[in-house]
Amino acid sequence: RSLARADGGPRPPVHLPADRDPAARRRGAADLPSELRGRPEAGAPSGRGLPLDAGRPGRRARSARGPPAPRGVRRVPVGPARRRGVHPRGRRARRRRARCGADRPGAGRDADLADRGDPADPHREHRRPAIAGDGVPARHVPRPSAAPRGRARARRRPDAHVPGRPEDDGPVPRRRPGARTDRSHPGRDRDHRPLHRVQPHRAADHDRGRGRARARVGEEVPATSDELRPLASPETAEVRPEDTPAAFARNTAVMALGTTLSRLTGFLRVSAMAYAIGITETRLADAYNIANTTPNIIYELALGGVLSSVLVPVLVERMQTRGRPEAWEVARRLFTLAAIALSLLAAAAAAAAPWIIGLFTIRAGADQEATRELATFFLRWFAPQVVFYGVGAVAQALLNAERRFAAPMFAPILNNLIVIATFLLFAAMPGPPPGSGELATAAQRLVLGVGTTMGVVAMTVALWPSVRATGFRFALRPGLRDEAVARIARLAGWVVVYVAANQAGYLVVLVLAAAHRGDYAAYGVAFILFQLPHAIFTVSIVTALLPAMSSRFADRDLDGLRELLGRGIRATAAILIPAALGYLAIGRDIVRLLFEHGATTPASGDLVAQVLALFSIGLFPFSLFQLQLRTFYAMQDTRTPALINIGSFVVNTAVNLALVLGLGLGVRGLAIGHASSYVFSSTVALLVLRRRIGGLDGGALGASVLRALAAAAVTALAALGTARALGAWLGTASLGAQAVQVFGAVGVGLGVYVLAALIFRIEEVDTVKRQLLRRWRR
Repeated sequence: RSLARADGGPRPPVHLPADRDPAARRRGAADLPSELRGRPEAGAPSGRGLPLDAGRPGRRARSARGPPAPRGVRRVPVGPARRRGVHPRGRRARRRRARCGADRPGAGRDADLADRGDPADPHREHRRPAIAGDGVPARHVPRPSAAPRGRARARRRPDAHVPGRPEDDGPVPRRRPGARTDRSHPGRDRDHRPLHRVQPHRAADHDRGRGRARARVGEEVPATSDELRPLASPETAEVRPEDTPAAFARNTAVMALGTTLSRLTGFLRVSAMAYAIGITETRLADAYNIANTTPNIIYELALGGVLSSVLVPVLVERMQTRGRPEAWEVARRLFTLAAIALSLLAAAAAAAAPWIIGLFTIRAGADQEATRELATFFLRWFAPQVVFYGVGAVAQALLNAERRFAAPMFAPILNNLIVIATFLLFAAMPGPPPGSGELATAAQRLVLGVGTTMGVVAMTVALWPSVRATGFRFALRPGLRDEAVARIARLAGWVVVYVAANQAGYLVVLVLAAAHRGDYAAYGVAFILFQLPHAIFTVSIVTALLPAMSSRFADRDLDGLRELLGRGIRATAAILIPAALGYLAIGRDIVRLLFEHGATTPASGDLVAQVLALFSIGLFPFSLFQLQLRTFYAMQDTRTPALINIGSFVVNTAVNLALVLGLGLGVRGLAIGHASSYVFSSTVALLVLRRRIGGLDGGALGASVLRALAAAAVTALAALGTARALGAWLGTASLGAQAVQVFGAVGVGLGVYVLAALIFRIEEVDTVKRQLLRRWRR
């Protein structure tokens, strides 16, 4: 009769003596054990279904591959294709034996896993013993002579039989009552034990079925406290709890609260400055603002752009891939680098203060020598701020990577309160005698210099309790030999280009604004008001999104990155577009309430309000570009933003020169140039990101922006009408009437906007409404 092969291939029939007896053939087929049905008697096995080396990574001990057996025939895996190999001798051979399956009594094994031989070996043939009652007579085949012994046998016949085996201990043992076929005798294969990875055709030892695990191999790696997650595809990637929309809204709300309080105290600080030293009335305000801005410029050129842009993505990636201790080690090195490098830079800035101030006031004229002298004095006291700016930036990046956003947003409040007290103390002190030509006495100068710097120191120190709460402990790490530090250094090259282009544009603004008294002070005050909505909302949004976007890009989840960017753009449009139109509607009333007190005159208020209105044209493009910038940094791409910013610098400088020098618009032209540059840069960045991450769903984003614009227009009209009505009713002479006018207009505009947003179905307002309702129901 014909027996099917296990691999399903054709098999020439083998005629047995009982083939002519149909009854015997049927009886034999019925009584044949299931383990023997469809088993090949000879012939080379296919290479499929072989038990492979379990010790090799990526290979299974038993494979189910291969063509199926014929219908109705149970497939029995064939044995391994034997090859000549090296066999161990001596104590090593006796100590180690091959394990091919479980050691449990009665555990099943492949029928072809024969001891000391392979039924498909072309160099030998087996005698298939007769099975009592199966109806199939035994078939005798010739057996070769005894195999050579010793080394010759190992070289020539590695799979030969060892004489003296029991009759039923063959490739297919005879089945009898009480017989065991698991071949688990402890002495088997004592002479033909496999060498791991040297004889891949043998099955290696494994732990399956052992009562205890195998001995440890190699060094033990201590586990960290982090949870190790396998890389997931974008379709199956889990959204981390801290990156969900609810967590995003919660973090944004916390940061918005902190930033709101910080900006309110910042307004009080600007009001105190206007009350104490004025805006356009004397050169004291220009000298103070120029000197106080210089440490920020130096810090940004040195390390500020690097620390605020690429540090958070690198720390997040290091935490995900190597754990928090490794990320903390990177932070220690950066703390040490910032402290040492910026200390040297601060000392150099203090020594070069006259030349730095001379560069900024080159168009002020020779008659302003007193202004330069006072600004130089202030700069020497303000230079140490550079060190604390850098250390605070590293601390803030570490807290953001740990998803702790509250402390960096609340810390500036302390700075503002100290500076407010400084200005009030300055105003209370006796000034220089009339006609002396001095802008301030020596004591007043010292109060302004020391008090302003102490505010920055307090802001940085306030972050340290939150940093220690994460478990981080500072230690000096002066070395720079770290992979993450090297990556930051590589990314920092283009960041320096970006910051240099930014500061070059700001230098042009300084030089052009210093030509007229009060222009730079008006520019600075208007810019602080302009940044208020951006600082309260957009900075909070970007800060909450940056770690999440960095995490998505580290997982190569571009879909998640695209979704987060779209969420940020929609949230930015829903907040900044109404704020921009609100400045156009009631900006003059806000300036009157905040600044027209003490030394500040209505003429200075008119100039600040005009500059603010022109700034507000670029408010949404400005905030949008900051979001796009952080998206590039989350992708660890610093080259593209640098190139875009170079183009923005060219546009800004060209517009500034044309409007200030050509048309004589003065500081108003500088505000138009600022807005024009960010319209250009945000448009280019949007096109690049759209191509880089595979689209941005422009139709949905465009519809969201149009809905926000429609709601903002209704809001601005409502706020303008309310302000005019309250002003006509109460007047604007007293501080109380001004406050009622401004806060009444803001309150009515806010209510109208919420109603219009719900009507136009602005998604972000709906999300806030659902969260508030959920909390109310609790």
